[in-house]
Amino acid sequence: MTVWRVLNNNFGKGCILVDENNSHIFDPSLYYKEKQSLPIPDRRIRFLDDNALFFDITNYLSTSGALVVNDKTKMILEMNFKEIQFFPAITTQYPDKKFWILNAFNYQDVLDVSHCEYETIQNRKGDTVIANIYSYAFTPKVKTLDIFKIMVNGRKNTLELFATDKFKTVIEENNITGLNLIKHHFPSFLKNKIVNCSSKSGIMVSINKTKPQRSSSHESIIP
Repeated sequence: MTVWRVLNNNFGKGCILVDENNSHIFDPSLYYKEKQSLPIPDRRIRFLDDNALFFDITNYLSTSGALVVNDKTKMILEMNFKEIQFFPAITTQYPDKKFWILNAFNYQDVLDVSHCEYETIQNRKGDTVIANIYSYAFTPKVKTLDIFKIMVNGRKNTLELFATDKFKTVIEENNITGLNLIKHHFPSFLKNKIVNCSSKSGIMVSINKTKPQRSSSHESIIP
């Protein structure tokens, strides 16, 4: 049993949400905590390079825990997974192409804090809470899940997106490209070095068994 942390891809700069003046704006995380009611208005996006035409999954830089996908990927994910939805996205750069922003709203309290590596801080109430997680471990409930986000400090954490083996298999069998995954053993007690490899489907996989160097992303993928 393996849990995978889904990351932005390394193959391009990605895309951003823009306003009517084509200026970068942020997509509030509030929209990614619940399933949104229909109809969902189009989001105007702008690609920062040309990789949208080469990969099925693209970085979405205007919020965390979300990805931009094409029609092919949307159809395959909808056929295989529940508790996800897609926000329509438009761009003047590729007016004949359809793009979608993935909203995974399945939040689960499956973090095995006793075996995680993390930092704590004191909040305004004086309570000690988890701040930064460097190594993840999960409870047995994770075996029943496919694609999900986690609860941290009793709240929905929109920053990270996780998946299990079925998700990885669907991506590979359908040749969906442009995705990064970090592997977390279940349970993640093993100690070893980081190993990097790539699959034929374009997935970049970093097998992480040690505490990584601290950085803004906590763990690095080497292309």
